[in-house]
Amino acid sequence: LPLQAIASKMAIHSKAPDSNMVRIATIGASSLFFLLFIVFHILTLAFTGFYAYAWFCYIAFATLVTVQRHAVRAVYKIEGSGPEDFFATLFLYPQVLAQMAEQVQEVPVVAEMAMVDAMMIGSETAKLTPIEEKLDKSETEI
Repeated sequence: LPLQAIASKMAIHSKAPDSNMVRIATIGASSLFFLLFIVFHILTLAFTGFYAYAWFCYIAFATLVTVQRHAVRAVYKIEGSGPEDFFATLFLYPQVLAQMAEQVQEVPVVAEMAMVDAMMIGSETAKLTPIEEKLDKSETEI
């Protein structure tokens, strides 16, 4: 499932306190809604009115994927809006899932900046003389 791969990568990079149960529930619900969309359309052949249930399930699926897409946008600092995400998911969900799966393969902007900061701090500490190191240690102890 593409949503499972996306959610597992998001768990690594996201600072949100989402639990594993929330992620599992979101993935399970979106998968179930998509499956029910297909099942209810098949049941329309035998019973009348099931197409309404099918489209309700598809809209619920699109809504859950939109929430996940918004989370990806937040972590990777990508511009966009909720309605844009919703309609993209509603009409082009395979492309949306492919785009999300491709995006989570990259390192988020926040993580890249943290790595650069760590490298800069490491290079500044390497330049310190032994006297400055003692001063830095004494300042941190106070």
